[in-house]
This record gives sequence, structure tokens and C-alpha cells, in this order.
Amino acid sequence: YAVQGMRQATNQANDAAGRIIRGTSNSLNVPEQATAPETITSNNTGPVRTATRDLVAPNSDTLIFDIVDLKVAELNFKANAAVYKRMADMTDEFINNFARKT
Repeated sequence: YAVQGMRQATNQANDAAGRIIRGTSNSLNVPEQATAPETITSNNTGPVRTATRDLVAPNSDTLIFDIVDLKVAELNFKANAAVYKRMADMTDEFINNFARKT
């Protein structure tokens, strides 16, 4: 069960990380022609044009839940890894004790 728990925790972490990346990268609304904030003026004192990046804050409620989900997945993985290690240690101990008796 420990290995299955580690796999499940890995999938949960991947899902949460993907939601975090999508949520934060979707918050950037960058026009194709804009590379950085700048002001452009023409030589004939025509109108001033500006190219800017519009930043929109990501949905903070969703982002917080996704970060918590990522942390929970990390803790679940660590707990299952500890169980797996303890099971391996107990198996080794059992085999060593059995070998001594024979």
C-alpha cells in the first residue's frame, strides 16, 4: 500500500503543480507585439503610442488551495515513503533473524 500511496501522492502533486502553473501563466495577458513597457513617439510630433503588458492577478483563492494541495501531496508522499522504509527494514530484520536460526 505504501508504493500505491507514493504514486497517488505523486499524481496529486503533479496535478496541483499543473494547476498552479496554468493559473499563474494565464494571469499574464501579453499582446503579441508588446515586448516591454515603452513609449513610442513619431518624428512629426504625432500621437504617442504605448505598448504595455497587462498583468491580471491570478485567482488567489484557487492559488492558495492549489499550494495547500501541493504541500499535502508532499507530506503524503513522505509519510508513505517512511512506511515503505520501515516495511523494508522489518523485512530485512525478519530475514536476518530467520537466517540465524537455520
